[in-house]
Amino acid sequence: MRINGEWFECDDGFVRPVLRGAILNANGIWEPALFLVDTGADCTVFSAAILDVLGFDATASGQRLGGVGGVAESVKVMTQIRLQRDDGGTAVFRGEYAAFKQLE
Repeated sequence: MRINGEWFECDDGFVRPVLRGAILNANGIWEPALFLVDTGADCTVFSAAILDVLGFDATASGQRLGGVGGVAESVKVMTQIRLQRDDGGTAVFRGEYAAFKQLE
């Protein structure tokens, strides 16, 4: 299975590798989303903006996520991620994902 990505110019002017996909929201509707490809990441994390769009009552995780920008509190969300395969099919990943609570 191969999932094709693309280079995307972000708001800060840097070009980064992304995948176009969708996340299943609390109402059962697929929300389009861009996923940053980060080969060094320990887990998949949704931004606070995406969390807001998804509409879930997130569960406090007690886990603090760290990265280049520092450390931040996170919540847990049970949902599904859908990505297009290069053969025209879809790959669906079901699980519990982390999400940031605050935009900054």
